[in-house]
Amino acid sequence: MRPVSPDDVGVIVDGLDTAWRHRTVGAVPIGAAGLKARLAHVRVTNEQLSVLSSAFLEERRAQAKGILGEGAYADEEVQFFLLPVPGSIAALYRWQNGYAIVLSLGLIEILRLSSVAGQLHSALERLRHSAAVKSALGAQTFARTVTLLTRMTAYINASAALSHLEARPVPDVLGGLDTATRHRAEVVLEAAIMFVLLHELGHVKFQRKGHCSGCLSADVQWEFAVPEALDVHKEEELFADRFALDAVPPGFRLALSHAACLLLQLHTYVDTLRDDGERQHPLAVNRLMAMQHHAGAGASLDTGHQALQVAISLGARLWAKGGQKASSIGRLEALRRFVESEKNFDWRPLREALVALSCGDRTGHVRT
Repeated sequence: MRPVSPDDVGVIVDGLDTAWRHRTVGAVPIGAAGLKARLAHVRVTNEQLSVLSSAFLEERRAQAKGILGEGAYADEEVQFFLLPVPGSIAALYRWQNGYAIVLSLGLIEILRLSSVAGQLHSALERLRHSAAVKSALGAQTFARTVTLLTRMTAYINASAALSHLEARPVPDVLGGLDTATRHRAEVVLEAAIMFVLLHELGHVKFQRKGHCSGCLSADVQWEFAVPEALDVHKEEELFADRFALDAVPPGFRLALSHAACLLLQLHTYVDTLRDDGERQHPLAVNRLMAMQHHAGAGASLDTGHQALQVAISLGARLWAKGGQKASSIGRLEALRRFVESEKNFDWRPLREALVALSCGDRTGHVRT
């Protein structure tokens, strides 16, 4: 990939909302008019957008070098375009000059939220089974900490879903976290960005093969958690997922699938909050199950395997409830009220427990 040319910025922004079913693959919920308004608001020139895209792409290449080698994301026919706007945008645009992969800064921040939520969920599970932390904090403080951590995880997941659905700015949740939790969240985030970029390059390969109907056999349906028929659009998504997995060393496939949970578990929430019955993507829970099968199950205690199992089980439970469309408006409003009620809450007391838990994980002893 190469950074977007300043001369092509306007063409791509216009094209993302023009005959998108034929020329754009992915999510551009605010359209070209919305993009123009938001770009005007942040006051960046086409040249600055090109520089920003270049810096982001070079950083991703440097971070991915250990996994993908020196030639990470090498495809000179594909331009990369980072949009400094809120909301989830991840799309492939095709026009006479080739292809453009377009991501929004909002999507990166939403993935960061999801990564933090994943780390907090993991910490919560460890905390609940840590007699040492309970003893160090005292029973009353320990119980309050578990409640706060549960609420914070729910708040972050809800905020990520609303930021995705309504292009809201993401809340700042990093200040109340310890250094170790922030570091782990950034590591998983980097792998999630790798998955997104490789997935979009998978779309490029699929498009070059001429919308290769039959690239994936309908037999893959047996892997799905929720019954779902495939069409060429859904088949393309599954192809792109598998392209991403095949682009990394076999030993990293499960880790990449784990990182993909950040995006796909978010889509599980979104799928059930706004089920309009018209989607070009397979259900996120089915994509995760297909990826798990392709990556290999892994050891039962492996972190990546456990994360996949949790995400798949959650998605299956949500869809098993049924009646999503009828109740989606009410549940979305309840989500807004919950996020609004929690946004000014002081989460900093959690930091002490997270630090104690982190120290206990490393040494087997809890520092008080």
